[in-house]
Amino acid sequence: RRLFYLKKDPNELRDVKGSERDTAAKMQAYLKALDEAATPGTGAGSASDGSSADEEQKIEAHLAALGYVED
Repeated sequence: RRLFYLKKDPNELRDVKGSERDTAAKMQAYLKALDEAATPGTGAGSASDGSSADEEQKIEAHLAALGYVED
């Protein structure tokens, strides 16, 4: 897996996983948790997956902190 800082590298040319090991580890753990929580056939993050609005907000806040969602 690779990690990019999208604000500084929108074309994903420089993998920063080696210099951002803590961020990469947190993101990997988060993605694993999302994968385990996903309901088969509905797609993670869809309104029909049973996620509460609070869970959706937490997910969006976490992705924003990682640079994947802009305010």
